[in-house]
Amino acid sequence: MNYEDVLNENHSLDIPQSVFDTEIQRVVDELTSKPGFDSSLKFDPKRHLDYRGVAKKYGFADLGITNTHVKPINEIAATDPFSLFTIEAVDMMKYEIFSNEALLKKHGRLVSPGHSTGASNLDFNISGFIDDTIFCKAAWNSPELRGIINEIMNDKLTIPHQFSLSHVNVSLADSSKPQLDPDVDYKALKSVNDKMAAGVNWHYDSPPLVCVVMLSAPEEMIGGETGIRLGDESILRIPNTTVGCATMLQGRVIKHIATKPVNNFDRITYVTSFIPEDPNRYDSTCATTERPAVATSFTNDRFYPLYLGYRFDRVEKRLSQYRQMLLQNYEKGAKFDQGKALEFMRDIEQYLRTGYQDFEVLGDKEFPPPLFKKTYSEL
Repeated sequence: MNYEDVLNENHSLDIPQSVFDTEIQRVVDELTSKPGFDSSLKFDPKRHLDYRGVAKKYGFADLGITNTHVKPINEIAATDPFSLFTIEAVDMMKYEIFSNEALLKKHGRLVSPGHSTGASNLDFNISGFIDDTIFCKAAWNSPELRGIINEIMNDKLTIPHQFSLSHVNVSLADSSKPQLDPDVDYKALKSVNDKMAAGVNWHYDSPPLVCVVMLSAPEEMIGGETGIRLGDESILRIPNTTVGCATMLQGRVIKHIATKPVNNFDRITYVTSFIPEDPNRYDSTCATTERPAVATSFTNDRFYPLYLGYRFDRVEKRLSQYRQMLLQNYEKGAKFDQGKALEFMRDIEQYLRTGYQDFEVLGDKEFPPPLFKKTYSEL
């Protein structure tokens, strides 16, 4: 990416008007033509949440992963797909996003060629849009939904800022082409492998934990799955399930890929990310895959103030708590522990450093970084 373009909101990768007029309009028309569709629908957790439990959760040992480049936030590495939203809720989220051209022009950008393979004008991301929605904002901020996430991960988690609350990955079908190419052997393409085209290539996420919800998952779609790299470097395919299903993944620790459909179908996912709520808990968040030069919809003027804002808030809380502890111990006449004070200050220093080390202003960094190419045994 050109640095000047990054500073000016990546408008060289705006979604073309032709895509609005064709495939985005098709998505909206498909929704509004459904019997009973109500564009004024309000979020109701009793009506729109469809959580029924998780069939299986995987620890890192289950995946054969013993070496990691950062510490996990807890022992749950990933989950099987599970039901989360009703189809009615998913339809409303899609409508609220795709029917709003102003929202898409402000928050949507074509995928960076360096972040994917086989990208076209029909592959784009939409990020940081939550304040321009009503239904999505109510759904993802609902205490009931947050409670489900905490129950699944057996942890107390929070969403740091609005980009963590609203990121959609989009690969749209081309309606001018057939859904199935008669010259392609689709049976040979039904498993995730290193040669498949990807909406997002092999990578580690920047936040510790992500929840990926399928907004579009046609039964006929081949490919489009998430694949995760196991400890022996083999690939585990996470199968796509029905619309409204979700998967939890500690993507900061587990290398994974989001493949594109190999036949001509829409693939749309809604991604939210989480960190431990307690500011004194370890937070491994970085900006490697979210900096505007890479994640083009994470634009400079909107993403960085929120990203730094959440980190500064976390530091302020930690410093305030530590200061109070120091003064309380002083009043008690307790012995001052220099070693623990140094450890605390070095941890704060490292956290601040991690906050800025991915800035584009520090240089045109290689992407993907060397880390993404290493095997687990090389970490």
